[in-house]
Amino acid sequence: MNKLFAISGLLFVLSLFGEEGVAVSYFEASGDIPEPKIELYTNFLVGELAAHYELFIIQGKKKAVENIWEDGEITDILALKKMGKDLKATYVLTGWLEKLPNVFLMKLAVVSAKKGEVVLRRELKCESEPEIISGIKDFVCTFAGFIERQFPSKRINQEARGSWAVGEAFFTLGWYGWAIPRALGVTDGKVIIASEMTLPLAVLIGGLSATKMRPVTSTHAIGSLGGAYLGIADGYCLNSIFDIAGEQGSLVLPVGMSLLENIGGFSLADKFDITAGEAEYSVLSAGEGYLYGLGFGELFDVKSHSGRALLALGTRLPSQFIGYKIASIREYTPADGEIITTAGLLGAATTCDLLFQLGIEDDDSYIGGAMLGNIAGAAIMDRINGERHFSRGNGILAYTGAYLGALFGTGLNVLFEVRDEKTLTMIPNLTAIAGFVLTYNLMK
Repeated sequence: MNKLFAISGLLFVLSLFGEEGVAVSYFEASGDIPEPKIELYTNFLVGELAAHYELFIIQGKKKAVENIWEDGEITDILALKKMGKDLKATYVLTGWLEKLPNVFLMKLAVVSAKKGEVVLRRELKCESEPEIISGIKDFVCTFAGFIERQFPSKRINQEARGSWAVGEAFFTLGWYGWAIPRALGVTDGKVIIASEMTLPLAVLIGGLSATKMRPVTSTHAIGSLGGAYLGIADGYCLNSIFDIAGEQGSLVLPVGMSLLENIGGFSLADKFDITAGEAEYSVLSAGEGYLYGLGFGELFDVKSHSGRALLALGTRLPSQFIGYKIASIREYTPADGEIITTAGLLGAATTCDLLFQLGIEDDDSYIGGAMLGNIAGAAIMDRINGERHFSRGNGILAYTGAYLGALFGTGLNVLFEVRDEKTLTMIPNLTAIAGFVLTYNLMK
């Protein structure tokens, strides 16, 4: 219940933030300009506004009931003000087009729906239709500059400000809100619940406030949140190395390292020229580095917990650097890194399934096979991907395709009452690969 309450609070706070809402009043024109052309120019104006999505939210377009323009002048500004309020827009854009003997006369204006006054106006003489289109485009750019001057923060690259703040809030909901009170020795259940309720909201509001006038790119978000997750694993590894036990004591280092790497990951994006793709793949590679370290611990028959933890940390750091270098050389986008990582995981699973089909029972063979299969799967996918680069979100789609494919295969086992152990593992593995391949090809 307390988490549900906190999520509701997050959604409420998010509703307080947004870009400038704009509405478009259909162009008006002299009688010798056909209606389809008026529709075309109006739609182009809407499209140009939509291209500046970081500044504007399109609230809609509407035809005025009565003529707003007369002889090239706005005669009913109150109608535009009302239109803006009806569409819940801050500004209304309108235009007039008139055919003169040798040129077209185009007038464009922006009206404030709050004040009911013209805040921006342009008059252009255009010799052809391409010049009309170009004039509309230039006017929208001028309007965008006007908004940026009114709100300096909009000139800053804040593409990931919202996703970073929400990510930090949900991470706090799942980890900091739960772990910090316990690390401080708090045992009162109500205090812990209060922490889980209030800390996420505090992080969301504080994060948005602190970044109001500074850049927050995808690199900042990935470095920060990735560091937060990796810090937890680093903290538990350090617990094993220094033999720290107890519920309270064993949380101090994971919480501390998570906070340190969270802040450090954000700060590194300011100090170094790291792309979002490099940040993403380095974090994913670091996570896989832990698994390699644990695998080496099994292969080398390391008995002590501290030794295994040292191996995990010892492979995590170089894996992160190698991931960064690969992403830099291959110019990965974040989605490319996610697709390559998913292919590596499928390669590991496929190798283990092949060993199982061959009846091999040695644990070391499975561990070594999973490592080699992971490398092979990632390398093959990198080769297939080549110079193709995917946009944000496609990596999650590829992973989802593989995951749903595996679930589909599991469902087939149940439907057909498969009992053979080798078939039970083979079908989900094959359908996972099929789901991944299908999703990948649909994204091309």
